[in-house]
This record gives sequence, structure tokens and C-alpha cells, in this order.
Amino acid sequence: MAPSASTAKSRPRKSTNTVLDDSGSDDDYQAYNLRLQEASAARARLKKAREERDKKRKALLSAYQDALTSIQDRVRKSVSKYHDLHSAMHISRLLRLKEAVEASDQKQTAIAKKLADVQRIMSNHSIQLCALYEGRQKDLATMLPHAKPEKPAEDGAAAAATSEVDRSSGQ
Repeated sequence: MAPSASTAKSRPRKSTNTVLDDSGSDDDYQAYNLRLQEASAARARLKKAREERDKKRKALLSAYQDALTSIQDRVRKSVSKYHDLHSAMHISRLLRLKEAVEASDQKQTAIAKKLADVQRIMSNHSIQLCALYEGRQKDLATMLPHAKPEKPAEDGAAAAATSEVDRSSGQ
């Protein structure tokens, strides 16, 4: 800011003991104005430099945030793909396990049916054998006369004869 005219008059002049004492005061004033203009220009350049710096900082911050967002998105996608892959692998394992269990169930069902059939057949055979055995006992009873044992020794002989008949009828 330039000094006003009244300020310039109220200031005491420095004596330089030269002949051109009056012209020095105008030179000082012009030098002062020049310094003020230079300072103003320097402030303007500084302000412009700050604005440029702030603009560059904002651009760098924006680029950094964009890059960070891009990286985060890629990481999320990678994690999502990783989880999808593991889910697919897990589902595949579960499906194979399900198929194995179903195959095992089918085999066990077939074995259980076969076992039930064999048990029915065995039950029928045992009923037939029991009926056959009872029929043979009746046939043997009708074939053999009922002898009353007179002596205990003869009872042993009759028991041996009965066991021989049982053996021969079994063949």
C-alpha cells in the first residue's frame, strides 16, 4: 500500500548531504511503490502456486481414492470368486456323497429284500421239515409195534433200534 501524500509530508527527510536531496525522495517513493508492486505480484504468484498445489493434491487424492476403490473392488471380486469356487466344490462333494449314500441305500435295500426272501424260504422249509418230521414220527409209530419192555436191557436195545430207524428215515 502506498503512503498517502500527507504521510509523505509529515515524515522527516533524511539528509544525505547531496545536492540532489529533493530528487531522492521521489526515487525512494518510487522504489517503495515498486517494492509494494513486487510484493503484491509475489503474493499473487504464491496464491496461484498454492491453488495449483491444492489442485494437484486434490487430483492426487482423487486418483488415490479411485485406485483404492478399484483395488477394493478387485479384492471383493476375488474373494467372491474364491467363496463361489469353494461353494461349488463343497456342493460337488455333497452331491457325490449323496450319490454314494443313495447307491449304498439301494444295495442295502436289495440285501434286506434278499435276506427277507431267504428268511421266508427258511421259515417255509422249517415248517415243512417240522411237518415232515411229525409225519415220519406217525409213520414210524404205526410201523413199529408198541412192545412193553420186560427188562431194562431190552429198553436199551429198543432205543438203539429206534435210533437206527430214525437215521435210516433221515437219509
